[in-house]
Amino acid sequence: MTTCSVSVRRCEDYDTSKIEKILRKQLSELGINLSDFAGKRIVVKPNLVVASKPDTASCTNPAVIEAVSKIAVSSGADVTIAESPGGPFTLSLMKHNYKVNKVDEAAKNSGAVLNTDMGFQTMSAPNAKNSKNFNIINAIADADVILNVCKLKTHTLTGMTNAVKNLFGAIPGTQKVEMHARFSNQQKFGDVLIDLCDMLCSSKRVISFCDAVIGMEGNGPSGGTPRKVGCLLVSENPYALDLAASQIICHDGEVPMIEEAKRRGLCPKEGEIRILGDDINSFRVKDYLHSDAKRGKIFSLLPPFLQPKPDVILSKCVGCGKCAENCPANAISVNDGKAVIDRKGCIKCFCCQELCPIHAVDIKKNIIFKLIR
Repeated sequence: MTTCSVSVRRCEDYDTSKIEKILRKQLSELGINLSDFAGKRIVVKPNLVVASKPDTASCTNPAVIEAVSKIAVSSGADVTIAESPGGPFTLSLMKHNYKVNKVDEAAKNSGAVLNTDMGFQTMSAPNAKNSKNFNIINAIADADVILNVCKLKTHTLTGMTNAVKNLFGAIPGTQKVEMHARFSNQQKFGDVLIDLCDMLCSSKRVISFCDAVIGMEGNGPSGGTPRKVGCLLVSENPYALDLAASQIICHDGEVPMIEEAKRRGLCPKEGEIRILGDDINSFRVKDYLHSDAKRGKIFSLLPPFLQPKPDVILSKCVGCGKCAENCPANAISVNDGKAVIDRKGCIKCFCCQELCPIHAVDIKKNIIFKLIR
């Protein structure tokens, strides 16, 4: 990594012009020269995990996407906004996602273009521990620079989703399901996310921007609750940015991806981060809720029947089948218009909870697990 500096600046609302001004100041204090981007192919990679209105806080706010895109366009770069959320990676679904998340407006206002290339290519990851190659969507594989515009959220599988996890959106569509099946527990999945992030950071310039104006707590990344944090974070080190973000939501030491990155020497230790801008302690949210599937050391010691598991809310389920389509273990079927989870086949990846469009999948906790948490 090129730096262990993270800029943290106060931002109280989603006023695009204010956000752009703050981000320019952050880039400057990090020593990032925008003239370096002239003539480059830049991809702005937001978190658009579901087609959801901005006020749900499920995705990167369009005001932040627009501000980052404006900065990139003004530098003389060729700028594309690209993402591959869960589910099939098709142009019709992406156009719907862009529209609902108001990213089409962000592109129009900034001068960036929306990605319409649904192709992908294989990139080699020779230094990876778990996967030596990854299929990456063309818009990201062909870019010179990735502006990784993430959203600060809790996550039922990984604990937190932010800069590192956001790059999982480089994997095309339903191929993410295959990745979940191959790396079917929290530790293995977190390890392969580090492999992916390291490969992209080694082959391209990656600058991460975190939308923490309003984050998501509880059962994120899509079924949680919006929570005001009031800041923006920027860094050229996605691991350092995630470490700073975990400190802000008081989940330090509890995100396996960060701990693995430390072991690999990719992430600095707590005392080694240089925080620029505002006092990071002024943003700490001491009661920021974990997901109901929070995994502590005790989790691995529990028998499967005591562990948190996804649970269909039958009164809300409409039988659309999205959960079944995206289940890595093929453990979900739709019977009589309702989703049914095969408990023996479930690998507890919580993809069904993440991708249900109407939030009809909850996290069920055993009463004993509640007591020992």
